[in-house]
Amino acid sequence: KGVASVELRWEDSRGCFKGLLPQDQIAEFELEHPKGVEELYYTVEPLDMLQAAYPDLVAAFLKSKEKPPKKTATRKKTNSKEAPLSALGNLSDLAAATAEILTKP
Repeated sequence: KGVASVELRWEDSRGCFKGLLPQDQIAEFELEHPKGVEELYYTVEPLDMLQAAYPDLVAAFLKSKEKPPKKTATRKKTNSKEAPLSALGNLSDLAAATAEILTKP
């Protein structure tokens, strides 16, 4: 059993990481990783720690992943135009059919 985790994509909107890595290391990294430096902004964080730091964000994420409950299929009763035969009606039909078969040469 593992730890519930979430993969995050971070943005450096304030430019905090700009100039942090030397350009030659960035060029070498980009050769090995076609997505480029953006790939460095992905991390996997434990859900409980993320919940403690960003409760609103986690709540919105979990709510977006909820699936609506499935509707149960209900069968509609079909209304037949003819009333169902009673047991005696079926018996008389069976007797009549049997009599026809016996009387045929």
